[in-house]
Amino acid sequence: LTLIGLSIFIYLKLPLNLGLDLKGGVRLVLEVRQVPNVSIDTDTISGIIRVIEQRINGLGVAEPVIQPKGLKQIIVELPGVKDPDRAINLIGKTAQLDFIKAEWAPENVLSLTKKQQDLLLGKNAKLASMTLSDNSTQALVLKGLVLSGNDLEFVGPGTDQYGKPVVQIRFKNKAAKTFYDVTKSWQGKPLAIRLDDTIISAPNINAAIGGGEAIIQGNFSISEMRDLVIQLKAGALPAPVDIVSNTIVGPTQIGRAHV
Repeated sequence: LTLIGLSIFIYLKLPLNLGLDLKGGVRLVLEVRQVPNVSIDTDTISGIIRVIEQRINGLGVAEPVIQPKGLKQIIVELPGVKDPDRAINLIGKTAQLDFIKAEWAPENVLSLTKKQQDLLLGKNAKLASMTLSDNSTQALVLKGLVLSGNDLEFVGPGTDQYGKPVVQIRFKNKAAKTFYDVTKSWQGKPLAIRLDDTIISAPNINAAIGGGEAIIQGNFSISEMRDLVIQLKAGALPAPVDIVSNTIVGPTQIGRAHV
């Protein structure tokens, strides 16, 4: 009887492992999107799971569940998440970062028809736009990919001289040499920084930048800056995913008693 009582006492003293059913949180079903040149196989799914795990670690979620379902889906359960929208945005983005040589496009080019744009810029011109701090739109012509997020050695949070949130980056050795060469030859023109399909910044290059260090500015809030750091540290998803199911689960009565 003594041993039984002691066992029960120890069991009750141990911390209860609160899963999604007890603690509440978010349950997502992700489906890998088929894109050209990327095959959806077990290696692709495993790569996506690794990236998602690193992103969730950055959020500080305890006891997440991440597991494959069938050939193209992944189940993600995040117990106790206080900001579901932030978690969903952080997990679902591909987070492909690109550095692209660019030129500023003529004013009002975005209001032209596609035929008029082709006559002005050429048929093969790649036109993009960026939202400025005053919410106006500036068009750019993308000239060529220079570097990507895979070339980064370091990513961290920071602030600029005005105290605004920025992302600090440092390129790997070979990429740092490329960055220097580009900033030397492309002076007076913008270097567009694209995250997935959005141009988040396009600073004009005023001088060659050695050492491979730079900052990414994008009118970020502190939360947006922190999330971008998490995404870039974890790397881009090997293939894009779509969130096909999103369920917010409330804690059970037992779970509420232990939270």
